[in-house]
Amino acid sequence: MIRRLFAAAPLLLLVPCMATVVLWIRSYSHYDVIRWWNASLTHGIGATSSSTGLSFWVEIVPNGVSGPEPGVSREYLQEDRPPKSLDFEFTHGQYSGGAVEQWTLSFPHWTLALVFLVTPLIIRAVICLRNTRALPGLCRTCGYDLRASKDRCPECGTPIPAKVKA
Repeated sequence: MIRRLFAAAPLLLLVPCMATVVLWIRSYSHYDVIRWWNASLTHGIGATSSSTGLSFWVEIVPNGVSGPEPGVSREYLQEDRPPKSLDFEFTHGQYSGGAVEQWTLSFPHWTLALVFLVTPLIIRAVICLRNTRALPGLCRTCGYDLRASKDRCPECGTPIPAKVKA
């Protein structure tokens, strides 16, 4: 079951990669916001996609202070600025007169697309490496040719199973 999951993982990770690329292309003409507040309006999380990149934030309203009203747009800490190719930020600030604290993580779209693209390649390389080492006559640890060896791999010292000796 785990082997099948690792075989399917590279294909499954290409889906968020493509979604990120589509969101990246869309960001040049649209400004998307996803936002969620808990029922008591004391904690909120959200994400934005704009031409400057992706931003994820967490907002906390201290006890005893009323949170934002549903449907009311919030004041943003960051102004929309021209995109930069290497614009990574982690910010902390307050808005609504200091009533709401906000932590924001921002980065360009290409970094998330790159993570979702490189991860399947690494998984696929590990699978291919494991399959190569599992061939009969090769050491399962290092892949060394064991045809001329008796009881241990001369490269790494791993004991040779009885099936490989024959």
